[in-house]
Amino acid sequence: MWILILAMYASPYSDNAFPSLHTQEFDTATACQQAAKQFAEKFETFKDIDARAICVKKS
Repeated sequence: MWILILAMYASPYSDNAFPSLHTQEFDTATACQQAAKQFAEKFETFKDIDARAICVKKS
């Protein structure tokens, strides 16, 4: 089992200056990495909000 962690720091778009974390589980590393890649390519403000999509193996 793999977990995609999507971390965002969106202060340019909000009144609050704090990060946000979201997670999603995947059965394979490949599926997780593909989802992380999709976030980086398709999410329009991904770079603007200093976002990171990281896959980690669930222990």
